[in-house]
Amino acid sequence: MSNDRIFGLVVVLGALAFIAGALSIQSSFLTDPVGPKAFPLMIGAAAVLCGLVMLLKPDENPEWPDARAWLSMAAATLLLVGYAYALSPLGFLLSTALAAGGDQLVDPAPRTAGGADWHGTVGAAFRRLQIRPWPGIVRPATGAAGLRGDS
Repeated sequence: MSNDRIFGLVVVLGALAFIAGALSIQSSFLTDPVGPKAFPLMIGAAAVLCGLVMLLKPDENPEWPDARAWLSMAAATLLLVGYAYALSPLGFLLSTALAAGGDQLVDPAPRTAGGADWHGTVGAAFRRLQIRPWPGIVRPATGAAGLRGDS
């Protein structure tokens, strides 16, 4: 049995357990018509479909990531665990800022075709929509066509 089929079987079994847990959710009489079960059931159904695809049509020549990719994934996992533990004592803002900075150290943002990274793209979207998250601090962009704050 190939690795994809084993993983597909694990995904299907996990998704079925997730669906069973979702079906056991008790709802009160004051909920909306859809109820609290709908979203977990949709996620479980999507996971079952993905697992079945992996079971029925596995990759013929799977390629495993190299050691650098495994190290990056392990560092990202440790970063997320540290973020979860830091939320309570440090608060949301500080722990999120530290996690975002750590994420850039673990896996730097890839450059887009224009040379801007993800942060520049988000900033351009803020300027394009003329959103001012910090009025008086963030000034409108000048010089970029279509991104001027006075247009």
